Amino acid sequence: MSPYAVLGQREQQRRPIFAGCIFIHNLMLSAIAGGALVVAGLTSPYWNTDAYSQLLLVLGCVLPFVLLHGFSRRLAIAHMKMRNVLVLDLVVALIQIAVLLLLVWNESLTAASALVAIGLSSALGGTVWLFIHRSMFSFRWSEVRAQFAVNWQFGRWILAAQQVRTLHSAVVLWFLAAFANTTAAGIYAACAVVVTAANPLLLGLSNIMEPKAARAFVDGGQRDLGRIVRKVTIFVFAVIAIYWVVIAIIGEPLIAWLFDNEVYLGHGHTIVVLAAGLLVRSVRIGWSYGLRAMGAPQWGFYAGSIELMVIGVICVPLMTYYGVVGAAYCVLVGSVIGSLVRYYAFTKMLRSA
Repeated sequence: MSPYAVLGQREQQRRPIFAGCIFIHNLMLSAIAGGALVVAGLTSPYWNTDAYSQLLLVLGCVLPFVLLHGFSRRLAIAHMKMRNVLVLDLVVALIQIAVLLLLVWNESLTAASALVAIGLSSALGGTVWLFIHRSMFSFRWSEVRAQFAVNWQFGRWILAAQQVRTLHSAVVLWFLAAFANTTAAGIYAACAVVVTAANPLLLGLSNIMEPKAARAFVDGGQRDLGRIVRKVTIFVFAVIAIYWVVIAIIGEPLIAWLFDNEVYLGHGHTIVVLAAGLLVRSVRIGWSYGLRAMGAPQWGFYAGSIELMVIGVICVPLMTYYGVVGAAYCVLVGSVIGSLVRYYAFTKMLRSA
């Protein structure tokens, strides 16, 4: 969806054709993913995992509808129709909650029936939304393959960056478990859960920032793009700085209360450092989406890879001597370097745009 959110701003006349192509791409992805899960469910007895057979089969049938809901809301975000996104999500949430309550009332709530509730709500919400906004699509089968090649040229860097970003936190946990112990890994994960409570805000801002930055660059060039990135950076820094202060004050007692175990006391230092890392990563949202708007998504992958290498190099010595708090400083140092790479790339490209 990112290629549509960014490149679609440059192709206003062809945008309905673009939307039709990515809708077909989404259907193909849904068929592949759902089919793979169904096959896994059918063959699970042969792999001694038949306990999950029913869940895999249900998930394979449900997943296409979940992806349909996701496609609908991301399409609305790309058109910056945030009211439509709110209505769609409210409808899906209300249907899902109603079905879950009905299952509870009938004493038939299971993992499989809960997945069915998710699929049913996603199917109804996504289908109705797409029908109402069907004028946004124009289907030309002859362009589906060519548009996929264009999308892949742009989107492969975003896909790669996402995989690298997933490894950031995973590598820290792996190293903690290997060079410290699993208890240290659990404490670190619990501290991270408390710190990342601000992620929904950052995710929502990121969803809006992607098409807005692309639109600003198309309409007003580097001047408008630079202005909107500065505004977003200042706003995010101010909000997350306040959040950092709050976490620094209540983080340690909060984590002990949430997990109901005194083993989590005494890790306030770790929470403060992890929150500082979150603050550093939050201010680069504008630079990251500004780079995408200028057609340079590869910098997200380059910066993420450098950040991962830094974490990999300094993690072992820091963890060996300082344990959990050493892991937190490792993430903070990696976040600072990754953010500086993004800032350098953004400012350099903005001058030459």
